[in-house]
Amino acid sequence: VVRPPAVVGAGCDPRHEKLQRLVLGLPPLPETKARPPAERPGRRFRVACADDVAQVIARVVDRPPPPTHASAQRQDGGASEAYEAFNVASGGPQGYDLDDYVAALAAALGRPVPEVPEAPEMRNYEKQGVLDTTRAEE
Repeated sequence: VVRPPAVVGAGCDPRHEKLQRLVLGLPPLPETKARPPAERPGRRFRVACADDVAQVIARVVDRPPPPTHASAQRQDGGASEAYEAFNVASGGPQGYDLDDYVAALAAALGRPVPEVPEAPEMRNYEKQGVLDTTRAEE
């Protein structure tokens, strides 16, 4: 099981595109889905690049399956498959706050850092939190 947070890249999470448009000074995309505000604004988070997620999936597919453990018995007595889970995210283990993320995006695009509005559709990443990706990094 591969568990990325929000996946950014072409055709992925529209929140990243909204922030990129903000940095570029372009008008916002029309809102297609109402997003609730972050429960704890200012919370750190992580994202995953689509290419990184694809690489991890390829590596997981190429790994030998984990051994089935005796504790992996179903309630009916049959054997259960053993699964591994990998959290996948880009950036350091401390994650980003939204201002850090937008500043990095602006630097990558060679643009000044804009102020991020308090609108829920712009601050929704902050709901995610930071994933521990230690297993995926092995």
